[in-house]
Amino acid sequence: MTGSIVVTGCGGLGSAVIARLAGGALPVVVIDNAEREHPAGAIGERCDVRDRAAVTTLLRRYRPVAVVHTAGLVGDAAKAQPALAESVNVGGTATVAAACADTGVPRLVITSSLAVYGTRLAAGPAEDAPPAPRSHYGRTKLAAELVAATAVQDSSTALVAMRLAGLYGGRDGQGGWMNAGLDAMLRAGAAGHDIDCAAPATGREHLHVDDAADAVRLAALRAADPPVVVNVGAGRLDSVWELAAVLRELLPAVTVRARPEPGGVDRPLDITLASRVLGYRPLIGLAAGLRRMLERLRASSQVTR
Repeated sequence: MTGSIVVTGCGGLGSAVIARLAGGALPVVVIDNAEREHPAGAIGERCDVRDRAAVTTLLRRYRPVAVVHTAGLVGDAAKAQPALAESVNVGGTATVAAACADTGVPRLVITSSLAVYGTRLAAGPAEDAPPAPRSHYGRTKLAAELVAATAVQDSSTALVAMRLAGLYGGRDGQGGWMNAGLDAMLRAGAAGHDIDCAAPATGREHLHVDDAADAVRLAALRAADPPVVVNVGAGRLDSVWELAAVLRELLPAVTVRARPEPGGVDRPLDITLASRVLGYRPLIGLAAGLRRMLERLRASSQVTR
């Protein structure tokens, strides 16, 4: 096959990226190590991203114009299994990047995280802020950026590392702790239970997975000369009071109690570069994003009421 887009991973973000790309001019090939249902039109290949020979074989077969690497451990899974998180997040990224360099893939987009900024996150950093990750997960994502850059240097593969804000809106609560927490609140409220809405009083950035997927699509296919590192965020903060108000509007039959917590940020990620170079613009506000999640839960009969 000449010309395709390869996406690694079919979790919350991966599935959203695949859905954004499917139906376009190029076929979408999904590399994943689990048997999962892929969006219509995608070609599934079961493969561990740490297996360099297998990944290289698939890239030679499908000859992609771009590879989007979303596979990795996030949230509770990464925290509970730090060795596996390092193996997949760092080792898997190194393998995919090396395979891209070996086969001449023109562009590799890897999904990184705001967690790489760590102690500097509160100030709403731009891409030139020195990384200072505090968590093991953040350290694996920064290491993944570094090993990918090393793997593709002196090759024809252009690398783009996308540092994503906290994601929500992934299917079935998949993804990091933010998506899991919001999913749990909506499930409780939809089942008729009161909700304790715990979140920072100062604010938190909520990036809908579909906005993130659109930014990835722009970096993979549309940007003529994309930056090596680019922030992708929601462009705004939502306080615990704003989150609670949205939940009350969506679930008026239950009581929603706002529980302010420490740990918020003062400003959202600086997304000036993504806007200027990629043409990225976040479109899905918190109310619309949570409404989508609730409608999907009810449509899938995963709640009893």
